[in-house]
Amino acid sequence: MNAKRRTTQGLLVLLLAIASCACTVSGGEAPSLVPVDVAQFIVPAGSSVTLGFQADAAACQASIAYVVQDYVGAEESSGSAKCRADNTVELLVKLPRGYHEIRFTALNAAFGVIALHQLNERVSAFFGIDTAFSYLELSADKRAQFVGQLSRLGIMSVRDRISWNELQPDQQSWNGAGHHQFDDLRQLYSQHGIKVLDVLQGLPGDSADYFPSSKASVSMISEMAGRWGKVWNGVEIANEPDHNRVYDKLSPAEQSQYQRQYASYASLASKEIKDVVPAARVVGGAFAFALSGDKLDSSKFADGIAAAGLTQSVDAISFHTYVEPKTLRRDIGTYRDWLLRSGVPDMPLWITEAGWPWKRGPGRPPLDQDQASALQMAGKAVVAYAMGIERYYPFVYPYYEEKEKNFGMTGKERTPLRSLAAYAQAAKALSGSSAISSLGNLSEDGVGALFKTPNGAVLVIHQKESSGSRPWLSVPFPVAKCEGIDGRDLKMVDGRVPLTDGLVYVWISDADIAKAKDMLERVR
Repeated sequence: MNAKRRTTQGLLVLLLAIASCACTVSGGEAPSLVPVDVAQFIVPAGSSVTLGFQADAAACQASIAYVVQDYVGAEESSGSAKCRADNTVELLVKLPRGYHEIRFTALNAAFGVIALHQLNERVSAFFGIDTAFSYLELSADKRAQFVGQLSRLGIMSVRDRISWNELQPDQQSWNGAGHHQFDDLRQLYSQHGIKVLDVLQGLPGDSADYFPSSKASVSMISEMAGRWGKVWNGVEIANEPDHNRVYDKLSPAEQSQYQRQYASYASLASKEIKDVVPAARVVGGAFAFALSGDKLDSSKFADGIAAAGLTQSVDAISFHTYVEPKTLRRDIGTYRDWLLRSGVPDMPLWITEAGWPWKRGPGRPPLDQDQASALQMAGKAVVAYAMGIERYYPFVYPYYEEKEKNFGMTGKERTPLRSLAAYAQAAKALSGSSAISSLGNLSEDGVGALFKTPNGAVLVIHQKESSGSRPWLSVPFPVAKCEGIDGRDLKMVDGRVPLTDGLVYVWISDADIAKAKDMLERVR
């Protein structure tokens, strides 16, 4: 079997694994209580709203006890919801800004709710999400509900995937009736004004090399662009080419050939895309690893593709990160150094996967693991925004099982987790802002960044752990308000900022910007 076939089959195995995971999301024993429309679980703060559920006959008692908890798991309210004759349950809630979890203990069911000051308020283009709906959500109805959530959150950019092995112009996959319904999904995105960064996964069937090496072998890309170009804000040429079942087993000479073919493929694909959709950003890299000398390091691959001319064919470079925020700070610096060495110091950097999993098993993570995912994903968003990353896509929106890990910003029942609430708060707080200072080391395990936003100045403080020996931080200036990682109001005590969430937003007056900037710079 030649190298190309091994590449294609390896990627197909991955896609099949992802597709099979999508089946497990809604598979297994049927839950006794399910949301009627998960889009309704993004609610206006301070307003009375009704959440609808469908119960099975066994669960539908005269009344079902519930409790509402906040971000830290503290009880906010409790009561009983009545079950109607048609086995539907309606729950009237009025929730303050932030994350809430409604738990029906007797039914072993829990549902996340995010309360926002304003629904459908668009956030900056920086704040995207890797949805992967093409593979992780195959139900047209559930896709529509998920996209409804995104619209309510104001998220207008997503990352998704197309396996062009599956695309044949005379087959159903082009008209939306195929297994993954690529076309229907992109029409749905378009209807909601959501732009897509699509990843071209797999390889065309007529390529005999590691990557396509002729204009004829990439000709289908122009057909993709003609069909989906209007919804694209970018196209990633491949996913993690520096780490796959083929590349990892190649000899040094074969790796050099692989790198040259990848750069050539990017050039061919870029021309096909730009001829049809000039405004679409062509994104190279999708690096799996950093360039920081770690055990898993992509420096050799990066230097090889730069030498082969990749940076002359693309508009941006992307990489993936599953490390902590302070480590991401280091990694961004190494990518900038590489771009400088490669002669393109101003080329934009995109982070197209940024995740933090929990231990595989439950449909919703335990409280501590949920908070850990939220802290790491939102913390990396703050670091990336402060350091001038152009786009950021946390991984991944739907529930997803991978080996011994679970990923997801929504639970198996498709309602929000704490990570989604924390990310929504970062997007709302920082959209339209500019960084006033570089990141400062506020403590051994924490960083801070200062931003000027349309709503005032905000100091964002991140601590490695969400609780521990330093639950408070004294600041040398008055604080207008303090918001937790999910946007809820926090109370200061004796002029000290609470750090129990691990991430806090400290809003200050313009008159105190210099003091806050000095505080960061003194401890950098």
